[in-house]
Amino acid sequence: MIVYLIHPFRGAGQPGERERNKARIAQIARHLIVLGHCPLSPVHALSEFLDDEHPAQRAIALRLCKELMTCAEAVWIVGDVTNSEGGTAELQYAQRLRKPLRFVDARELAAWGITA
Repeated sequence: MIVYLIHPFRGAGQPGERERNKARIAQIARHLIVLGHCPLSPVHALSEFLDDEHPAQRAIALRLCKELMTCAEAVWIVGDVTNSEGGTAELQYAQRLRKPLRFVDARELAAWGITA
């Protein structure tokens, strides 16, 4: 199953937070592969060539995220996206598309061997 991952990326602006989030998303994607899924990580697909701090590029990234999401069979929301502008927009779009949603919390991540 193709699984689109929603996960906070920018965070609260703490030093190294983006890198930690990106590494954590990579761990989650690897676990999805072990489970037999095809992970779709917009963070990994877009952050290498679009600057999230540049408003025009961020808008392009969000549009592309929505396009990528249409390819997914399910959407997994990892972590708290309530304070994430992008994550909230992605979740609302997934709901509009009526994608099956799965909310993954810290306890489930810990069971997979993934920590914050």
